[in-house]
Amino acid sequence: MRIEHHPADPRLGGAVAGYQTRTADLTGLEVKVPLPARTEVILEFYFTAPHLVEFQKTGERDRAPWTVAVGMQTFRRVDLVLSGRLDVFTVRLRPTGLHQLFGMPMTHFTDAAVEAEHLFGPGEADRLHMRLEAAGSLAARAAIMDAALLQHLKPRAPSLLAAAAHRLRASHGAASLRDLERESGLSARQFRRAFKAEVGASPKLYGRIVRLNAAVDAKLAAPSTSWTEIAHQFGWFDQAHLDKDFAALAGASPTDFVRRRSAA
Repeated sequence: MRIEHHPADPRLGGAVAGYQTRTADLTGLEVKVPLPARTEVILEFYFTAPHLVEFQKTGERDRAPWTVAVGMQTFRRVDLVLSGRLDVFTVRLRPTGLHQLFGMPMTHFTDAAVEAEHLFGPGEADRLHMRLEAAGSLAARAAIMDAALLQHLKPRAPSLLAAAAHRLRASHGAASLRDLERESGLSARQFRRAFKAEVGASPKLYGRIVRLNAAVDAKLAAPSTSWTEIAHQFGWFDQAHLDKDFAALAGASPTDFVRRRSAA
């Protein structure tokens, strides 16, 4: 698979982490990619048939919408099933990016994939999709997307919740929640409520998901590292606690999940 990246307009930096295209020709193949709980929030535009998703609870398959907003996922809800030709343009958003741009509670997007017309309005998402598809390069698509998102950008004070989410990500989930609450100037209850509205989950669950994904990345980067070492590296009390989080957030044991992910 070919992956290219492009920065967003600096004026969008508080909301958008950047843009990405993924292209591939998987004709005759079917690649299943297991997706654990994850904190990433994205907007995706498909220019060939959208990905199939396989729901873990039922095994049923469905196609993603042609233009879709995907919020953070708090469990292994679906796996991706890739085949045929792929051409996908992705807007990679900051943890509070959708909330900053569109003002919607992020809980509307948690564990969901929402058609983008709910963000841009009826017809506008389709027009934006057509313009992006006709663009000849990633840079041209980025310029079109910059202009579309800048229309929604309103002057706002820096988000204290965005800073807290960044601290949790940078620390692999280890940042002290009490410190984050104190730095926000909010009571513990107010902090939890505001974090969930702007990010999509409680700060405690967000930190657990960040830590699990850091553990997966570490194991993929250094397969010879034992799970006991990874448990200690990322702050689990022992491997039994790591196994419990994998069961809840990745729907499999650590070894089984990484084996499937490596094969994808």
